[in-house]
Amino acid sequence: PIDAERTERIDALKGGQLWFNEYLPYLRQEGGKYVISMLRNVNALNNPSEKLGVLRIDIKESALASLFDNEVKTYEGTLYLLDEEGKIISSSKRDALGTSIDGILPTEALQSNAVMRTRLSNGIHLVCSVPVEGSEWQLVNVMPINAALRGMSRVRNLLYIYAFISIFFCILLSVTASRLFVAPILQL
Repeated sequence: PIDAERTERIDALKGGQLWFNEYLPYLRQEGGKYVISMLRNVNALNNPSEKLGVLRIDIKESALASLFDNEVKTYEGTLYLLDEEGKIISSSKRDALGTSIDGILPTEALQSNAVMRTRLSNGIHLVCSVPVEGSEWQLVNVMPINAALRGMSRVRNLLYIYAFISIFFCILLSVTASRLFVAPILQL
């Protein structure tokens, strides 16, 4: 069921998307499930101003959290999906669901479209926040700074090795060239 307020908001978006989350007790599982939903008007192809109906897509929050969890396994971080009030509506950490992000991150670390460095109880972390298109939500990625810099230190080490090899070959070539060219001149 779609309430009148959401229907009005969809109509005002003129084909845009409206994202929201809610608890659906009527899903076929015991006790219902939390879902992330998207509403959008379906318009006639030959007359885009004619509304034919409303499309609703429900994404199970548990499926989204599983996707987040698989994504962050590679770098030991955490992903949070926040609503407009800063409440966590999905996360790779299941125990954070439904809580406020204020208890996890300082407010100055949450700036939209920004990467911030912040100190948490377990070390220094990078916090990356991006807005979710079509909503006032944010996707926040928190990762330890050493995990973020791990790839850069590998590149730095490779550059040192290449520089050392280059210098070694330059010295070797200069010694060889000097022996080949200077030795005949000295024999004259």
